[in-house]
Amino acid sequence: MKKLMDYAMEIVASEEVATALGRGITAEISILPRVGLMPRPTHVVDLRNTTINGTKTVLFEKGRGKIKELLIRSDSSNFFVDLEKDKEKIIYGTYNYYADISPHLQEIDAFEYNNIYTFKANDIEFSTEVVLKITASNVTFRNIFVKYELEESV
Repeated sequence: MKKLMDYAMEIVASEEVATALGRGITAEISILPRVGLMPRPTHVVDLRNTTINGTKTVLFEKGRGKIKELLIRSDSSNFFVDLEKDKEKIIYGTYNYYADISPHLQEIDAFEYNNIYTFKANDIEFSTEVVLKITASNVTFRNIFVKYELEESV
């Protein structure tokens, strides 16, 4: 494995060769065609006063992107959140489980205020797909809100 200094020396040597040829590396890079992915358009799932009796798939997307905000609000704490990214479960538990540990987490928050149970998560990046499911037994949710970005190929 090369050391950082070896890479730095190779960059300097490449720049010297490019300068000797009459053009810098940045000039070479700037003429390369732009290929790949477009900026991430923002999408929103906004469900209001939705009753779930069983399991509901709230979000299923394939591709690369980021959940910027996830908000679930209900009069009941009796629900289960299952968020899978790139075939890996990263949030998988009851509201009460996350309410217990959320004071120690930075990107997940679960709390009760004025008899409304709120679950929040943010900044969840995914590379191939994302799936959000909520399981409950006849629970009405005031809000199920997901704001996310999804890259689109050109």
